[in-house]
Amino acid sequence: MTEPKSPAAGDRMPDPPDPAPEMADALRCAKTIILQVRSSPHGVRRDQLTALREFGSDLVNFCLQDLLDRDVLRSEPGDQSYSLSFSELQSIVDMVRRRELALVAQPELSELRNLCGESAVVSVDDGQAARNLAHVLGPHPMPVIDEFSTRFLYHCSASGKVVLAYATQERQDRLLNQPLTQRTEHTLRDRAALRLDLQETKRRGYSISDEEFSIGQRAVSAPIFGESGEVIGCITVAGPSYRIPHARIPALAEAVKAAARRITDQMIRPDLTPKRPTDISVLSEQASGECSAPKWSEERQSFLWIDRDDNQLWQSKLDGSSEQLHQFTTRPQGLVVTTADQVVALCGDRLINLSSGKESLMESPVQCAVPGTANDIWAVTERYGEKQLINLTLDGHASDHAVLPLGLGSITYCAVSGSIYLAVPDRGEILSYNLITRQLKQICQFSKASGRPAALAIDANWSLWVAFEQGWGLSKLSLNGQLLARYTLPLPHPTGLCFGGPNRDRLMVTSKRDGQPQEVLDHAPLAGHALLLQLD
Repeated sequence: MTEPKSPAAGDRMPDPPDPAPEMADALRCAKTIILQVRSSPHGVRRDQLTALREFGSDLVNFCLQDLLDRDVLRSEPGDQSYSLSFSELQSIVDMVRRRELALVAQPELSELRNLCGESAVVSVDDGQAARNLAHVLGPHPMPVIDEFSTRFLYHCSASGKVVLAYATQERQDRLLNQPLTQRTEHTLRDRAALRLDLQETKRRGYSISDEEFSIGQRAVSAPIFGESGEVIGCITVAGPSYRIPHARIPALAEAVKAAARRITDQMIRPDLTPKRPTDISVLSEQASGECSAPKWSEERQSFLWIDRDDNQLWQSKLDGSSEQLHQFTTRPQGLVVTTADQVVALCGDRLINLSSGKESLMESPVQCAVPGTANDIWAVTERYGEKQLINLTLDGHASDHAVLPLGLGSITYCAVSGSIYLAVPDRGEILSYNLITRQLKQICQFSKASGRPAALAIDANWSLWVAFEQGWGLSKLSLNGQLLARYTLPLPHPTGLCFGGPNRDRLMVTSKRDGQPQEVLDHAPLAGHALLLQLD
């Protein structure tokens, strides 16, 4: 029997045999064809599909034509090879990107749930609705379920309204011209009112579903962007209306927007080539052997920092002007500006509240300190040969919290994650210690070639910044330890970092001059100065 002629790619296939092939065999044959074509970036010729002989030529021809008709494969007239269609390639790209988004978002979902005490979900647009990609349920006995159904209608769910708000005008018009299901009595079906809601969503950067998707439930959602500025998903917090009153929505929105920005930063795959600061201003009048402990005072709209050579507290405004505020009798080890803008110096075993003029004795000297969230202080001290994390009140009362690794350097605190971040310079480690779970874990470790992590800070978008001794640089990390950006520093030994300014986008860096070889100082004229950096 003569074998049927193999069709040329792009030609019409022969009519399928009668009766039609068994469905199971056809599916296996089609799957094998797709796997073969996917494995070859240059296409596959018919005579190369040796693995398909088990199916017979009629079935192979039938499946090839069907895959061409369904726009899974493509070919050019006269070309003898088959490749994946452009739509199929885009589907694969979308699938890979969604898998990556789910992996990147999972830690952020957990952090958001822990911070807000409510369920959190990441959704993507599947062309018909916003679809649940990944979620974590809240800690309460009866977490919200409806907001995490498989798909969310565009016009009444928080995630769906994000998709609508950032859609092209043509697509938004098309979707709004379709019938709008009345999910609840609060569902917006008036198209003019809905358009105003979408405009407000885009203006403020988040959407609200106020019992529109399900009675008794509210949700807040913010967009996640891709490399081209398109929305590739959104992250949502949802809970019952009695736990999410209207007054709480702005605070939840800030946390959701910050999580969306961090996920966006990781999805964009930033260029990690070290960049230079766009502007550097010198705040100190003259170089010091060591200046340190930079802090931002919201009330004063100024940076505060310590000149350890002369045991002086200085204030520097954003215009570059500086003045001395206080002369200490002993060398201060730390400086804190509390959430109530109380300025507190830690000198040996003394806690000096410079705002109130009160002074208290502590049980032991403090090595470094950061403000908490309740006008309190988190500090590191050494007792019985161990590093201890303690919580201090402004009257000097200390509560032990944890034993920390020896060799600890700088610390900083992040209210969103509820964690203290710690640098261990000799090991190049950055650790996080969660104050709720009391779990200590390593989030990243730098090569010795990067230098020793010497100073830490959290910016307005809840990213973690690290400055390096003998590394002449800064690194920006996600709270999970992923490297997001690098910057150069004109300093061999930074001692402190602090973000300030109205938008918290100006970075103050203090530095040390003492102990540096003259050859290094010859090339680092700013060593020992307090600097103000503008980063792009």
